[in-house]
Amino acid sequence: MLTRTEELFFELLRIALGTQEGLTTTLTDDEWLDVSQMAVKQSVLGILYSAVEKLPEAHRPPTDLFIDMYQCVQEIEDRNRHMNKMTALVSSRFRKDGFPNCILKGQGIALLYPNPLRRQSGDIDIWLKGERKEIVRYIRSHLKNVEEASYLHIGFYLKDISIEAHFCPSYAFSPLLNNRLQHWFQIQQEEQISHFEQMPETENMIPVPTVSFNVVFILHHIYRHFFDEGIGLRQVIDFFYVLESFKKQGIKFDLIEYYEKFGLSKFASSIFWIIEKYLGMDMSLLYIHLDEKGGQQILDGILLTGNMGRGDPQKGKNRKERITHRYKRLFRFVKEYPCEILLRHPFFIYQTIKFSILDSEFKN
Repeated sequence: MLTRTEELFFELLRIALGTQEGLTTTLTDDEWLDVSQMAVKQSVLGILYSAVEKLPEAHRPPTDLFIDMYQCVQEIEDRNRHMNKMTALVSSRFRKDGFPNCILKGQGIALLYPNPLRRQSGDIDIWLKGERKEIVRYIRSHLKNVEEASYLHIGFYLKDISIEAHFCPSYAFSPLLNNRLQHWFQIQQEEQISHFEQMPETENMIPVPTVSFNVVFILHHIYRHFFDEGIGLRQVIDFFYVLESFKKQGIKFDLIEYYEKFGLSKFASSIFWIIEKYLGMDMSLLYIHLDEKGGQQILDGILLTGNMGRGDPQKGKNRKERITHRYKRLFRFVKEYPCEILLRHPFFIYQTIKFSILDSEFKN
């Protein structure tokens, strides 16, 4: 059961998303402060502010808080403008140097928002076409501040921005599901790197995934993070806008078939329930079973821990405590998602050994 602050918070989110007309009650000054702090915890203050702008002046936050929110939103928008320029620059540079690519998540998914500048940005994720060894060799020889390569990507910093160059968009711990997923990514890659969209407030065009790709990939991305550090409402809202675009475009695509194929059916039922129940989207035309129990369990975790689990009050102060807490949290889901829990450790051990050997020859 939601607290009053949480209920008010979701009302404002629905107003921002266009699934609710106005507030059903008036907020006190203290409630406005609590709601704004919750938005910060979930990294959705820019989105929430879009709801505030729609409210009659008498129903808005107190002046001091309104000004603080406005200033924070201006910083979010300015950061996005900077990120948009850097995203276009990075994509163009890789493309000119022989690595066709597309921008995953982040600045690409923001293009689905009514106001892309209001989505709080993170790092840049770019999916490169090419052999892993060639990508690793190029990045280590041309760039500074390069991190160790993982199964998924190799990271580096460009000025103040963290960039992750992906060998693949995502992965599954189950060998069977992972083989299916990687095969699908290979089939899809050419279409994704050829699909360009214009960035806001600029003439720059960047390659971004199609909606029919994102309706699978973004859910899988959320799924992957759920079994790592956790997820927040920003990721759920990303998927909300993917689904909205999917419905508006009338794409002929069997969601159930693909979700079953990649082991996402149960998780999808939970996330879809959250989106219908709390974000106000009508799911009837998507013919997806809604799982209230699973959805509530996931939502409880989101509200407790905040964006990407960073506000988790139970995660511990040192590395040992954080790892212990992570596995305690994961084993709560072992009955519902046995492969994700039981195959996690073997997957990482195998991949770490395999790629540490393969990548060692490219160092220095």
